[in-house]
Amino acid sequence: MAELDVSRFYTRLGKLHAAFLKQRSGAAWGGANCLALNRGQLNDENPYLKSVVMHHYLFGYELPDTALLLMESGKCYVLATKKKCEFLEAAVGKAPEGSSVNELVLLTRNKSDGNAENIATMMKEIEAAKNGENGSKKKVGVLVKEWSAGINTGPILSGWQKTLDDSDDVELVDVAPGIGLALAVKDDTEL
Repeated sequence: MAELDVSRFYTRLGKLHAAFLKQRSGAAWGGANCLALNRGQLNDENPYLKSVVMHHYLFGYELPDTALLLMESGKCYVLATKKKCEFLEAAVGKAPEGSSVNELVLLTRNKSDGNAENIATMMKEIEAAKNGENGSKKKVGVLVKEWSAGINTGPILSGWQKTLDDSDDVELVDVAPGIGLALAVKDDTEL
């Protein structure tokens, strides 16, 4: 497998995170406390899905059936297969000083418990996030169009999506407009 461009990964994840922090209370980000940027299984019929574009933007590759949770605090969780975690391992502990993204946590798929422990770890992080107005539910930003269309399927994402859908403490909000705005500004390597 190819190598992750760690510098580009953190630069772009930091750019996305900074845009989220700066404008999260606005309509484009739905007031989200965190972002669940999931990529379902490969689907050649939809090459322009925002999740596909996001993966190419961040990783340089598409990592199907991968859950990415980006917290307001700057902590980023990635739940993926062993091979994908090995690909991302180069970025662990390498967050640049001064970056809004300060930690990358890799959670390797666990077939024996259906990822229950990994999902519980991510849910605890969501529950620890700051409450919204008047102690309201935690708002998790997702790509609603893909989420509701059932595009986010696979051994990892099915359980993650079901947990979020079934949670009484979580409200899902659409962050596709915010992601679109953040990606609209190009860096030198994209021009």
